[in-house]
Amino acid sequence: MDDRQHKPVDILLIEDNPGDIFLTKKAFKTCKMSNRLYVAEDGYKAISFLKKEGENKNAVTPDLILLDLMMPGMDGMSCLKALKHISCDAPIIVVTALSDEVKRQ
Repeated sequence: MDDRQHKPVDILLIEDNPGDIFLTKKAFKTCKMSNRLYVAEDGYKAISFLKKEGENKNAVTPDLILLDLMMPGMDGMSCLKALKHISCDAPIIVVTALSDEVKRQ
């Protein structure tokens, strides 16, 4: 059996909403996922985490990034553009609470 199947996945959640952070952590715990979840509360903190700057000098390189689209300051689209210039091959999943109905207005 391949050892990689048992290695926990390091996931970076880029999310500003404390409620959504709580729900994500709870969902991971409920599903008994052994993955490690790291949280950056905005795009600037995410970039610092990924560049391993300052207090993040020992940060892991995530295997997966979950990126909230709607954030104050550096929004998800700006963060996504900035992530292109960082050496990180992690897949990025963009999430949002924005409904189609709101987008059309």
